[in-house]
Amino acid sequence: MIEIENVSKNFKGSRSPAIQNLNLSISNGEVLGLVGLNGAGKTTTLRLCSGILLPTSGNIIVNGLDLSEDKREASRNIGWVPEQTNFNLYETPISLMRYYSTLYGIEKNSADKIIVNLLSMVGLESKYNKIPFLKMSQGMKKRFMIAVALLNNPDNILLDETINGLDPNGIKFVIDLIKKFKEEDKTIVLSSHILKEVEAVSDKVAIIHKGKLVKLITKEQISLTDSVTIMIKIENPDNALESVLGELGDFTIDGKNVVLKNVRVPANEVYRVNGILVSHKYNISFFQATSGNLEDVFFKATGDSK
Repeated sequence: MIEIENVSKNFKGSRSPAIQNLNLSISNGEVLGLVGLNGAGKTTTLRLCSGILLPTSGNIIVNGLDLSEDKREASRNIGWVPEQTNFNLYETPISLMRYYSTLYGIEKNSADKIIVNLLSMVGLESKYNKIPFLKMSQGMKKRFMIAVALLNNPDNILLDETINGLDPNGIKFVIDLIKKFKEEDKTIVLSSHILKEVEAVSDKVAIIHKGKLVKLITKEQISLTDSVTIMIKIENPDNALESVLGELGDFTIDGKNVVLKNVRVPANEVYRVNGILVSHKYNISFFQATSGNLEDVFFKATGDSK
């Protein structure tokens, strides 16, 4: 479990905080999608959660341990897959894994078995002792980085842009792995620009903009009022119709056809709109509601257009 409590991060020479008053809580078995424009503060947030950076103010609690006060022990519960790496380019995966296993204090006899199992799990079993990191494809590098992050079998997994730059097979591999982590009751934070995949796998999504949390939504809430459009055909419109529609949301009328947006009921209760119109004696011959997706919510929350 990871708890981010009123965290801010200031970098020397910067006019504004990279992260400001951030509050998030991610439970065991939960996937948090972290989205935002470039420079929004996603990577800084993950580095703070990994212990690579310490907050200027606030607290980050990992499995009940404060990263600022008990960094060594708390960090053992974190598996971090950074967007970029600084691995020795001329080493092979197995030699690199052996080196990192010593940092976790894993005995050599146990380490080799763990390493082979992890490399096999990420699909590198046939290449683990043959190809130097330099010659790996982008997809192989990311798979290897995941294996390194799992060496200590951490309870909490941080994935920074891990699915970006991958082909469809690579994306599916990572998404399936995230689902496996979730089944194992691990805490997962996924930062990505690929909103469709974030929406598909996340239990909730945090939208960060200019270092601030601007919206936190559950999977169900992605389809809430501000992203629902209802198309209606009313056979008997009258002068009172505009007043009725104005209570329901933003509307346009073209003869008998009505388009209703920013509806003031949740998407899973849009049937209420139909009921309200019928209660006002309107004859509805067509009623169709379409829900928006994470992309719609994202661009509205950040104030940017597509």
